[in-house]
Amino acid sequence: MKGEKAWPNTVSGLLITMSEDSSLRQETLEALQHHPCLTVGEPNQRWVPVALEHEDARPVHRWIEALPGVDLVDVVFVGLPTEPDGNQPAPNHAKSL
Repeated sequence: MKGEKAWPNTVSGLLITMSEDSSLRQETLEALQHHPCLTVGEPNQRWVPVALEHEDARPVHRWIEALPGVDLVDVVFVGLPTEPDGNQPAPNHAKSL
């Protein structure tokens, strides 16, 4: 979308819920494994852990969501980029649920 800001993170942890259809699930798993920005973990039934490494996660996240064998994408971790001097940015101190 025009005018959207990039999601300024370098690493995201995702948990992907795959289709119940095993052949569709396998096709989608292969597509995920061949994407250069993704590291795909060991599937556990319909759930697949994925590390996404990219300067803007949004387009890759949308690509994953659009795959026919994907039912749901949960973001379970977002890594913040380091500052040019190598330090982490100040924490937000957001309260957890």
